[in-house]
Amino acid sequence: MLTPIPGLVATWPPRVKSTFCLSACLLLTFNADSSLRESYRSLENTTRTSIKLDPTSVRSNIASVFEPYNVPSQTVADLTTSLSDSPLLADFLLHFQHQQAEPPASRAITCAITIALGYFIGGFLPLLPYFFIDDVLKALWGSVGAMCFALFVFGYSKTCYNSGWKGKSNVWGGIKGGLQMVVIGCVAAGSAMFLVRAFKHLSD
Repeated sequence: MLTPIPGLVATWPPRVKSTFCLSACLLLTFNADSSLRESYRSLENTTRTSIKLDPTSVRSNIASVFEPYNVPSQTVADLTTSLSDSPLLADFLLHFQHQQAEPPASRAITCAITIALGYFIGGFLPLLPYFFIDDVLKALWGSVGAMCFALFVFGYSKTCYNSGWKGKSNVWGGIKGGLQMVVIGCVAAGSAMFLVRAFKHLSD
């Protein structure tokens, strides 16, 4: 009888499991980026086709972009006429009507490198206490502390990078972001341990 997939995964060595998980993450990242680029290209082709085959509808779409801003009707008419003859009309509609920006070509590589580094650092830091502490239980608590500290620093840095580093509100926002990251990381780690035990139980 064939071994169920969860039971088969549970029998793999830890290094194989880690490699498999990392490879799956990288594959999903490239696949998601590829799908995003294909979606953008499809929308771009549809927009360019509409410009050629239905210019009246396109002029209406141009005018609708300016409606929420109370632009004078004569100004809208002039802008519509000017944009209708512009070679950048497709870019204008994609950006302002569809609110879509072309995905950078390097996004997949950047995301893959970020995931790989995060996976390596996230897996290496919790192991550090075991190199310096002989008692396994104390090393375990040290590992938990190292993981929580790393998660807090990451959450704090990510929040302050977007909102700013100075000011009481930004610092407090960074602290909340760090604590939120700790909670999310602990829940994720607990869920992973639960799944490993569940897979092991299924394989027994």
